[in-house]
Amino acid sequence: MENKFLPPRSIGNLAESIAMTYETTVTPLKQILEDEEIPYAEDDYGNAFDGMTVYDNSFFIHLNTSRGNHIDTPRGRFTMAHELAHCIIENHRKGIISGKLKPHPSKTNQSFHYRLEREADFFASCLLMPEFRFLKECLGKPFNFDLTKHISDTFQVSLTAAALRFALIGTHPIIVIYSKGFGIEWYFPSNDFPFKSLLDGKDSIPINTLMSDFFKDGKRYDEIVEIEAQDWFKIYRPQDNGRAFYEKCIYGPDGVISIIWEE
Repeated sequence: MENKFLPPRSIGNLAESIAMTYETTVTPLKQILEDEEIPYAEDDYGNAFDGMTVYDNSFFIHLNTSRGNHIDTPRGRFTMAHELAHCIIENHRKGIISGKLKPHPSKTNQSFHYRLEREADFFASCLLMPEFRFLKECLGKPFNFDLTKHISDTFQVSLTAAALRFALIGTHPIIVIYSKGFGIEWYFPSNDFPFKSLLDGKDSIPINTLMSDFFKDGKRYDEIVEIEAQDWFKIYRPQDNGRAFYEKCIYGPDGVISIIWEE
């Protein structure tokens, strides 16, 4: 496929133009599917995938219910929006129709290694949380975990999706870190987050962290915990030792997300 990758702004503009066509804050995915004439099915496919788009004279989307993907659940909504990206982004669409882009099982929010999947994840984020509506919910509000929960509830998306969108366009610097227990799968800081380098890179989870406590001892923290910068990040300036941050973990079926921010 030539010119396979589009600038993120082009993908975001496309997704948001679709979302803003509808007046509801919660992007109406069923209506979009109907308007785009794309049927879908929900069924149990074991642990194989979250969603998959196939083409046989027309597009068809499969949602995997065994992984919590119902179209009216936060996880399922993100999966459906991700699969819609493959049907709507022109190069994805043409690639699937021509056979150059083969149908493949998608596991959303875990696919940072595969650029086409990253494009679909970004499209999904913009479709479900268009920037204008998102910032309207954030402006004038200090960041804390309650704001992440508010965004999640308002747009009917997962806490992870809400946190990642906030890291990208939100009003306060945060970092979102994900692990399945064997090192760090990925991490995403806001542009203005003060630290960009993890203490041990992606090779291992620093031992003095809530995430480490979970994978080592199975300990879960429901509360927000105050931490110090050197617990998670490489420190290059003496004045940053002891710098206070807050950490909140989200425990999911596939791993653990840590959201970290400074007051």
